[in-house]
Amino acid sequence: MSQDDFLSWPDDVQALIDDVETVEGLDLMCLVARDPAAAWRVEQLSDELAVDRYLVEDSIRRLVAKGLLDRAADGTVRPLLPPARIGTMSELTRLSEHDRANVLGAIAYFSIGRIRTSAARAFVRKPPPDPDES
Repeated sequence: MSQDDFLSWPDDVQALIDDVETVEGLDLMCLVARDPAAAWRVEQLSDELAVDRYLVEDSIRRLVAKGLLDRAADGTVRPLLPPARIGTMSELTRLSEHDRANVLGAIAYFSIGRIRTSAARAFVRKPPPDPDES
């Protein structure tokens, strides 16, 4: 497989990869999606994923903001995938297990795209003010 095989994946899979944003977000979503009824504590997720608690917290905040996770008042999290995305998440989990290099390549590709978009917004030059309009 070439490194850009992910570009041939269905748009919904690519969009979900873009939404999870990071490797930690991917692994977190794959883990919680295995048992959608389970309520996961940050410590459990951190231990299960062997990832620093602060990275897990950051991923949870991002995924909650994207509408992919629900965080209860007690701090536990559950997947909050719309029905249309449940099958997509199953496919992404399968790809993560069987074609991880391409999934990680996709995460990097979409991250670079977000950086470029952000940089373009930050460095767009505004024309100098027209002295006649003062």
